Amino acid sequence: MGYRVLHLLGSPTDEFSFSLSLMYARSFASAEYEEALDNTDMYAVVHPGGFWSFTEDITQEEALAGKMLEVTEALAAVREMSPDLMVQHILCAKRPLYNAMFEILNIPFIGSSSQASANIADKAATRALLLQAGLPVPHGVVVGGGITVSATMEAFQQLLSLARWKTLLAYKLFTMRRRWKKLWRRHSAMVTPLWWMLLLLAEKCGAGLLLRIMERCRPCPA
Repeated sequence: MGYRVLHLLGSPTDEFSFSLSLMYARSFASAEYEEALDNTDMYAVVHPGGFWSFTEDITQEEALAGKMLEVTEALAAVREMSPDLMVQHILCAKRPLYNAMFEILNIPFIGSSSQASANIADKAATRALLLQAGLPVPHGVVVGGGITVSATMEAFQQLLSLARWKTLLAYKLFTMRRRWKKLWRRHSAMVTPLWWMLLLLAEKCGAGLLLRIMERCRPCPA
């Protein structure tokens, strides 16, 4: 006997976050996992601006344009649907908020609690909790807008920005792929060792996105 599963997707924040969540939810819906074949899947879609809609099919664009509901109306509809489980596909910073809503409705969901999710999203809170638990963390400061970071903090700031530079480098490589390949044709002896050095660095740093982009933009034959 299967479960009644409500999939929560979309984003109240912006169109990019909405489309990203929709892509992930659609990939899940088309996977046809054997363990989930007996389940009844329902979909709640959160649109930019915060309105909700409900559908049984997320593969078609027109299916997403159902009746728009305010949050209070949507939560009442969720209560009536009485799902056994909620699976959240929302990826933006508002994710903990929706976990909290389902905690209030007493509907179980997969993933961390709203409090844990909020603590993870807030790096200052994460650091404070680790310190409170007696775990060693690097020295640091919380820097707000308009405050200049001193020269002594630059190395620490660069360490915190490690994940950011990997994503930025991946984006730069992707947007400059044509120029990169043109450079390869003119200066292959110089570009080839540089390319493999970058690839090795990405692998050592565990930069999955960077590795995928570099493979796609490879200037020389495999």
